[in-house]
Amino acid sequence: QGYTDIVAIQNRSGHGLDIVARTPDSRIAFFEVKTTSVGEISNLSSRQQSMDKFVTDVLGKASQGGGSYRHLDEATKDLAAEYLIEFRRNPRDVSGAVIGIDLQNEIIRVSAWPRSP
Repeated sequence: QGYTDIVAIQNRSGHGLDIVARTPDSRIAFFEVKTTSVGEISNLSSRQQSMDKFVTDVLGKASQGGGSYRHLDEATKDLAAEYLIEFRRNPRDVSGAVIGIDLQNEIIRVSAWPRSP
């Protein structure tokens, strides 16, 4: 059995957490997706360099409906709040990966999302 409860928590511009899912053993997994059609997969932005900091920032803003997340529906805000509580309770039980997709060269690269020390 694979991942379940697969969602995105993003603002209207499509920024935020690209994929949030439950692993087969019920842990949370976060995925950042970088896609290119010109052959060069971009690096993580400076804001995305630490999964822990980025996830906490996005979930905090999304759960409060703050900033660019002010247009989220109540169900998504509630879900962000639940994920934030669970992440803070046991951050080492959470996993993350960066998925790079190069459409031109038909390459998919998956790597661990760097964590805060």
